[in-house]
Amino acid sequence: MKNKAQATSLSQILASLVIIFLIASLIFYFFKGHFYIGVEVKEDEAEAKTITLAQVLLSSDNLVYTEDDRVFRGIFDEHKLDEIEDDPTPLFMEIGYPDCEHFVKIQDLDDTKTWIIGREIKPTREFPCAIRYSDEDIHVGRMSIGVRLIEE
Repeated sequence: MKNKAQATSLSQILASLVIIFLIASLIFYFFKGHFYIGVEVKEDEAEAKTITLAQVLLSSDNLVYTEDDRVFRGIFDEHKLDEIEDDPTPLFMEIGYPDCEHFVKIQDLDDTKTWIIGREIKPTREFPCAIRYSDEDIHVGRMSIGVRLIEE
């Protein structure tokens, strides 16, 4: 009796699975033209320019600490930051994006000092950096960058 009940139950499960498979096959057959799986990659121009700008700034002679012929990428010189904050023209000439508004904020995370270059807009990305005050005094910092495309 027990085997007969199990066989009936198993046959009902198999019959149900076959029916579900047939219904799914019919649905797929009639609607297969409507099913499309694909990947679309959109380039975000502002995002690409933000990342390029960060790379330029992290190695810019106008901002980073240099010694002889060596450039210390990602270590900003405090004196150069002070000069650029007063007149950012040399830095923005080096960037070369006339169709964008730029905003750069460099913060000393060990101290409360902050440098702002450009007209303040919402930052889109942040990058780690360091700020050199002297040979023995280098602080951890953060560079926030905002780029806004100028609509023509």
